[in-house]
Amino acid sequence: TLSSSSAASDVYKRQDYRRSAVALNQWGRRLQAEGIALHYHNHEFEFEAVEGATTGMDILLSLLEPSVISLCFDAGWAALAGEDSVHFMRRHGNRIGTLHLRDFRGSVSVPLGSGDIDLSGILSLLPSLPNLQGVLVEQDPGTETPLADMIQSRLFLKNRFGL
Repeated sequence: TLSSSSAASDVYKRQDYRRSAVALNQWGRRLQAEGIALHYHNHEFEFEAVEGATTGMDILLSLLEPSVISLCFDAGWAALAGEDSVHFMRRHGNRIGTLHLRDFRGSVSVPLGSGDIDLSGILSLLPSLPNLQGVLVEQDPGTETPLADMIQSRLFLKNRFGL
């Protein structure tokens, strides 16, 4: 039946997240010993439920060692998945080492300020992120005018937020 195959799929997903966390922790420790930081970058699928209300991101956050792996939090992908990026950042701000800013209109990646993402709320939290090392603007390369889109994003940040 559909439900039993879906349940089996969820078991594999949970196991995959757990195995991935073990491997990432091992690699994080190895890289840290070499002076290299490991950041985990999310997309939207980590915010899908895999066990009741538990998401893949919940599993990763419970198992990844914060001392060796920080988050490269992509607020746009999280928001696209239905996650409240501002709320997530408030709850897990101490785990965010880098922040990806991106904007979406519906499911299409667009220059910053021309989509649906709460960029004001996200940017207002930057001073409260104690381990933040950098903020990156991400624009999908599939656009017809990638350079113009990045310039538009840059101007948006400068004109709206003084960044």
